[in-house]
Amino acid sequence: MNTHRAAVGLVSALSLAGSSFAQSWFPIGATWQHEYFNWSFLGYTRMVADGDTLLGGEQARVLRREIIAAFIEPPHQVQAFSRSPFAVTESQGLVRIWVASQSAYDTLWNMNAVPGDQWQMAPMTAPIVCDPESYTEVVDTGHVSIDGVQLRWLAVDNHFVWSGPELGVQRDTIIERIGPTLHYFTPHDLCNGQVDGADGLALRCYTDAEISYNRTAPWSCETLLGITDAETRASTGLFIAGAGACRVQLPGTNASARLELFDATGRVVRQLAVQNGDVVPVRAKGLVIYRFTDNTGSPLGTGSLVMD
Repeated sequence: MNTHRAAVGLVSALSLAGSSFAQSWFPIGATWQHEYFNWSFLGYTRMVADGDTLLGGEQARVLRREIIAAFIEPPHQVQAFSRSPFAVTESQGLVRIWVASQSAYDTLWNMNAVPGDQWQMAPMTAPIVCDPESYTEVVDTGHVSIDGVQLRWLAVDNHFVWSGPELGVQRDTIIERIGPTLHYFTPHDLCNGQVDGADGLALRCYTDAEISYNRTAPWSCETLLGITDAETRASTGLFIAGAGACRVQLPGTNASARLELFDATGRVVRQLAVQNGDVVPVRAKGLVIYRFTDNTGSPLGTGSLVMD
């Protein structure tokens, strides 16, 4: 696919014409927190813009990363795991990431794109599980105001290809300066998570000196589970129970709960009261995000699964 080169050419042309983006990407101190879960640990991935480096003849911003998580089984020790940093650049709305295996930058997002534009996903984090031909397609665009700052967004479909055929399509919303909101910072991590737990899941929060975006309010950006929370979250879930159906699992202290189902765009597709052991029809295909709350509206647990 040559759409990546086309995207770069488009941005170069805009630059020569004097077009510019007013937003400042990756300011020092900007912080992202993404959900993290690998079946044994539950917590969050933190990424912080911290300094610069010179790669491929260009100055790039360094994003330092770590995973902070609590072990689900008692005694729920909290541990921090360092991850290799990312190096990113942005110019005229084209956001790129350094791919060490290729000794070159590749496109993360092109904020100049219009519906129908495509680019091949940057093969990060290496090694990738899905095929390098996996690509992102823009389906809608718009603007949103966060803390008085106007930011452009792209609604995109991520097309994942695995060993030839297309594995599936996952919708996401990319917000200028913030990045993806329903998946991790690097798109291939969703495929990688099918086999190794990956580096992160949906965005919790983004903050810098000007804006603060909390997608999971009222939960804290840096929530670390206490013992009770860890036990509740670990024993609360939705599990596939055959074609088009899922089984509810609730902790012993909660015989009933309210279940909300969301599609990959964040749209509510179903809300209902459930009891432990209920089998719930799920008509949505692809990525389904779920949330359980108790009768006071307090969260019991969230998660996601892929429906055939």
